[in-house]
Amino acid sequence: GPKIINNFATDEELDLLLMNKTLSNQMCYFFVGEELEIVISYDINTPEAVARLHRDESYLQISLAYWLRNTTYQHLAIKFSDEFVTEEEFTEIDSQFGPLVATVENEGFLSVFCTEQHRICLRLTYNSSILFIASSHHVTLEYVRINNDSITYHPLALSSGVTDKIEMDIEITGLEAGTDNKFMVKLTSCHVVAGLSKIISATTIPNRPSNFRISSTYFNGFTAVWDPPSVDTDPNVNDYQYVITVSNQQGNEIYEFTTTSLTYTTHRLNPDTSYTVFLKSQINDVVSDSTPQVTLRTTTTTCLNFLDLSPHLHIEKLELFVQLIEVAHFHCDAGYSLVGSSTAGCNAPRSQLPRC
Repeated sequence: GPKIINNFATDEELDLLLMNKTLSNQMCYFFVGEELEIVISYDINTPEAVARLHRDESYLQISLAYWLRNTTYQHLAIKFSDEFVTEEEFTEIDSQFGPLVATVENEGFLSVFCTEQHRICLRLTYNSSILFIASSHHVTLEYVRINNDSITYHPLALSSGVTDKIEMDIEITGLEAGTDNKFMVKLTSCHVVAGLSKIISATTIPNRPSNFRISSTYFNGFTAVWDPPSVDTDPNVNDYQYVITVSNQQGNEIYEFTTTSLTYTTHRLNPDTSYTVFLKSQINDVVSDSTPQVTLRTTTTTCLNFLDLSPHLHIEKLELFVQLIEVAHFHCDAGYSLVGSSTAGCNAPRSQLPRC
């Protein structure tokens, strides 16, 4: 396992680590916070190293605490089977590796540029100068996909380009509709994570509802019903919202309503007016294609006192009582209280109507 050396004296006298059965070209190192991380691979020709390789332990990790805190801690040399390596060489090689770590951790390195029902496109943006990396670091890059409790890793190879700025696209297919996916890029050096990109999220487009229809019309609105997408195609369908868009034929009156139910009623339209209506599924502000448009026409009313109501006052429903008298049930916008009776007949004077 990792060996942690955190008791370096500040006497500035050289400390020497003797590494048996190892070669200097099997070492890489980088900085994590104030620590110098050194990873050394064993000589795989030795019986001990072969045994460790089968256990996936064919390397040694050494953490040198406080290395960057103060120069008084920086007095180390490592003796391998073939040569010495001193702290001056740490800084020299890390200066080649550092820009790659900084690029991966930069906010603009990883982005999303397309989302579809079953596909997400990622884009890596970097400078071609980082492609020259010291081979002794044994660098690998992977993009990581996080979906619910599932984490998968996919190897990456940075491509070169003809300009300094390179944009490399990654296409991820076979995804389920309406699902949230998180991505990041992991930079590994000598079996140890050296850098992580910022995590980004992308939601695939949900499927649209089906069987959208108008079940009732009123003088000031309608009731619509529909069926949700199947849970087989949209596993998060229980988290969906539905967005209803209503517009008159002239297109100068457009209303949008959002609900989590599979039915919606509105009483905010004009009487004896034609409207077109369509519906979309929505999750995480990502919407589906719209359903086919449905055309309706609100009914007429002879109750003129129910038109042009006071601000924030609306008719929730209209009923026919004995002798065919229309009675309205009123309600107020959220945040307002109803003053007066919640019902009124068609022949009631406007002075007797409630207000908000």
